[in-house]
Parts: sequence; C-alpha cells; structure tokens
Amino acid sequence: MSYLNTHFQEQFDSLDSSVRIIVIHPNFSQQHVALKYALRSGHASYLRLTGRALTPDDLEGQIKAAGIKLKSGMTLILDECDRAAQDAIGPYLRAAVLPQIKKGRVILLGRDVPVGLLDDPELRAQMAFVPVDPDAMLADYTQARAAGVHLLEVWGFGRGRVLIDGRPISNWDGVLPRALFFYFVDRGMTTRSEIFDAFWPNMQVREATNVFHVTKRKISEVLGIDLTLFSSGFYHLAPNLELYYDVRLFNNLVQGSGVAEPDAAMMMLRKALGLYRGAFVSGLDSPWARLRREQTAQAFGDALVAQARLLEAQDNIKEALNLYSRAANLQPPRDDAMERVFELAHALDRHGDALTIYRNFERYLREHLKIAPVVPLQQLAERAAAAVK
Repeated sequence: MSYLNTHFQEQFDSLDSSVRIIVIHPNFSQQHVALKYALRSGHASYLRLTGRALTPDDLEGQIKAAGIKLKSGMTLILDECDRAAQDAIGPYLRAAVLPQIKKGRVILLGRDVPVGLLDDPELRAQMAFVPVDPDAMLADYTQARAAGVHLLEVWGFGRGRVLIDGRPISNWDGVLPRALFFYFVDRGMTTRSEIFDAFWPNMQVREATNVFHVTKRKISEVLGIDLTLFSSGFYHLAPNLELYYDVRLFNNLVQGSGVAEPDAAMMMLRKALGLYRGAFVSGLDSPWARLRREQTAQAFGDALVAQARLLEAQDNIKEALNLYSRAANLQPPRDDAMERVFELAHALDRHGDALTIYRNFERYLREHLKIAPVVPLQQLAERAAAAVK
C-alpha cells in the first residue's frame, strides 16, 4: 500500500464528528481506493451523478431515481459531483440533505474543487479534504480560505496546470502571459533586467518595459489578483499568496533526501518521484524554459538513481532494477544507471531485458550525440549477449 493510501485512511478515520462533508481530494490520483474505503462506512448509499450543470432539482431527481432514502446517520456518497453546477450543490446539501441525514455525512468525489462549497462559510466549517499532504500537492482548501489567503497551485511538470483558489486557469490571453507567469513562479524572486534578458534580449529597454507591464497586467487580469510585488529592486510573489509548486517541492525533497537517514530519504524520494509527471512545462520553448527542462530532467534521474541505491542496500533488487532501467532510458541516458542495470540483471538472470534497455541506450547515443557507449558498457553488453546464447 502506498504512503498516500495509508495517509488517506489515517486522516479519514481521524476526522472529528463535526465534519459532515468529506471531499476526497480532487488531486488524489487514487480516488478509487478512497471510494472503496468510504463504502465500508455503515449505512452508505452511493450515487454516480450524470449530466452537466445539474441544478438542485436535478440532484434531488437523481437521488430519488436511484431509490436512495435519506435518513438519520447515513453516509451519502456522490461521485462525479463536479457535474453539479457550483452554485447548486451547496444550497442543495444545506437545505435538502444535511437536515435529513442529521448525524450522517456526505462524501464527495470529483475531478474539480467544489469551490461553491468553499464560498459558503457555514458549509466550509463542516468540510474536510482528505487526504491533505503539502508535499504531494494536496492542499487544504478549507484552511486557506479561512486564513484569507489566495491559494495558488502550479504544476510545472507536464503540460503546466494552474489553479487559483481552486479554480482552473485555462485562458491566458496569449502565450506570453502564461510564459511570464511560469517564469515568475519558478524564480520566486527576480530583477527586471533578468526578465528582460530572458524574454526580450534584443529589444530596446523602453519597448521591453512597455511589453513587460502590459503582459504583467494581463497576468493579474487572468488570475484576478496581483501575482507579484516589487520591493528592493526585486519582483517577489505577492505575500497574500500561498504557493503550492510541484517543481519546488520536488527539488526540496530530492535535496533533503541527500542528508536524511535512509528510511526518511526513501520516503522523500518516493514523494519526489510521485510529483514528476513529465518534462518541465511542455510548450514553453524559450531558452530559460529549455534550461529548466534540462535541470529538472537531470534531478529526476538523480532521484531515480538515489532511490535505486537505497533499495539495493535493502536487497530489494527487483525494484532497484526497475528504477535503474527508467534512469537508463532517460534522454540523455545515464551511464551509471545502465551499468547497474547490467549488474542487477545479471544477478537476476534477466540478461535479455538488460540488452533491450541497452539497445535503446546505444541508439540514442549514436543518433543524437553521435557517440558510442563507453567501453565498459560495451563489455557488459557482450557478457549479457553471451549469457542469452
């Protein structure tokens, strides 16, 4: 069982009786595990909603059509609750569900944050998101809203995803505002000259200044708040923002694992690898973004190899081999990982698997870097080929 699944069960079981609305965190990748666990609750009734922009009357109709009778102490589980209109589910729960189930609970599952519930102070006081884990990009929306800060969630690995106070940002009004946004978030603190060098190195300062301020204003309009504050010659992220940023979390976990005890290091690396969902912000093609892509890919390889070494120390050879194999197939591939693939595959009598990985490794080097693998790796490949015969 993964640490997040264990984390979910522990948090779910420890909820206070005053919590009557449980939201399975929309960023929790294993909601099916949460659903299975929630169904163990006594007197649980499950309904998967259908349709779009459901009204309170629609919700009432689907519950009745499913033959669900609301009664005291029961648990009502509503799946795909994001099919309900944001301004509908809160009033419906408050007026038609919670009074009837009394000491019972409502469990909500969906792909989006139910911001309509968060906007209602009465309902928010009875809500809890499960699981919550800042290191896994599982924010506690109720606490952020109660504290009066704006919760900014940024996923830099993969396509690049942004939420502000639980609401997704999909329209950036152009490529440049999105690129500058990710630059600000990734840097955290930067000067105007650094920004100009990254985005407008060949433009006159006056022209660059105009474009910069227009672009920065567009970011504020898209988010609905100011992203940055200028102070002492630097642009900082605004102090009323609580930032969850997967790339920063990833780097902190990988760096922290290097000085931690083995068990703690293993947990930190598992969390870090779970955050890596692909190359840094696909679609951004400026030099600074390409550099960050290379840096984060290198850090990902370092994390794979570091965890594989810890697993080797625990004699968990099979899982270590899997991680070394992933590192050997990175672009560019890693010699150290390829060497360990050969050695562990030899110990497990999986020479053919090692040769398959090596051929991909060799092909990349020859086609993209115009070099051959180092001689020791060629010798290990010859040994594996002889063992297969």
